[in-house]
Amino acid sequence: MDDFHKAAQKTRERIENSIARQEQDIRSANERARALIEESADRNRNLITVITIIAALSVLGAAILLGLNITRPLKRLTEGAMAISRGDLDQQIEVNSKDEIGQLAKSFNEMAHAVAEVDRMKSEFVTTASHEFRTPIHAMLLGVSGILEGYSGEINDETREDLQIVNDGIARLMVLVENLLDLSRIESRKFDLNMARISIRHIVKNAVSEVSRLIEAYGHVAIERYSSKLPDIYVDGERMIQVVVNLLSNSIKYTPEGGKILIGAEEKGRDIVLSVADNGYGIPLEVHEKVFDRFFQADSIMSQKVGGSGLGLTIAKGIVEEHGGSIYFESPIPEGRFPDLPLGGDRKGTVFVVHVPINRAPDSRKGSNGGACGENQEDSCGG
Repeated sequence: MDDFHKAAQKTRERIENSIARQEQDIRSANERARALIEESADRNRNLITVITIIAALSVLGAAILLGLNITRPLKRLTEGAMAISRGDLDQQIEVNSKDEIGQLAKSFNEMAHAVAEVDRMKSEFVTTASHEFRTPIHAMLLGVSGILEGYSGEINDETREDLQIVNDGIARLMVLVENLLDLSRIESRKFDLNMARISIRHIVKNAVSEVSRLIEAYGHVAIERYSSKLPDIYVDGERMIQVVVNLLSNSIKYTPEGGKILIGAEEKGRDIVLSVADNGYGIPLEVHEKVFDRFFQADSIMSQKVGGSGLGLTIAKGIVEEHGGSIYFESPIPEGRFPDLPLGGDRKGTVFVVHVPINRAPDSRKGSNGGACGENQEDSCGG
């Protein structure tokens, strides 16, 4: 029995040891399987994350490309339309597709070409018509002036008064024709400049002289002010006189009788800065952006009705920019800017400021007159 129990005990121990080894093997296998599963799950999660990121980037990239394909042409169309609104009619949009955007760009190009062609025809018509009008108008002006001066014999006072009205009307018509010609030249970039050295005092004094009768008619006082020493500027003297005349005429007409006009000039950096200030009605804020537009007149807004074609400031701006300068205005005049300029009530005041380069290299627009014109050369410089 003892031997039997001993053998049975050994057998039981072997069975228990075998079961223990098998349990250990099973636990090890389970742990390896779990580790493999977790490792595989991690790899799958990383793979899914990468795939998700790639998919998101692909969708984002596709959206950006699609957006650019749509927004770029639309942006070019918007820029082209804004350029046309500023008067730059030579606009063409590149057509890269045949979809709706491409058709829109093609239609825009056709429209821009048509507008440019109409503008060209308009400019040609204005130029031709102005030239044709100028000769007979000039002949009528000379004829009426000759009669008024007595070349055709004595005339009575009533006839003289009627002829003077006719003479003034013809003179205004001549100014309108000349303004239309100047505007046409500026818009077509065919504005020739006869550049020379000239004193800014010479320019202002000649301009004031040209409008002196208008100043007296309105009962205004015009005061000139200059810095102690100003260099001569390289400009077309006659055209710059025209600029100052236009600015002065504007101030005279839009200032109530008995007004005050200040004309000043000073050197700032590389520019001569010319200012024309008045104590007139001022320019309403709602029309500030239209002041330099052609044919714009503020008399439909302001209480005082004035004459003119509405081209003076447009032409002045064009002439200044042809010289490489700039022009702007302020209205109402900031408080304290001109202490001795009476403002208040209906008198808001306006100041036009012109910046003109002192030195500008001659270019293809330079005329034949390349000499100098200083303060002491007024007799030889015209005006």
